[in-house]
Amino acid sequence: MTIAEKRNKIKKAVESFSNEQLEETLHFIEKVIDNDERRKDYIKNLLIKEKNLFERLAK
Repeated sequence: MTIAEKRNKIKKAVESFSNEQLEETLHFIEKVIDNDERRKDYIKNLLIKEKNLFERLAK
């Protein structure tokens, strides 16, 4: 299935949603985005801690 076909399939599915389903879907997407941001921040902090640890070990 090509990307264009996938887009059309998703578009048709979204168009068939009721307002309640659209609200639930948007809420779910916002939740996923928020979780991704938290994961990125967590990994970034881990990398900074690891860098600091290696810098201290190198001294």
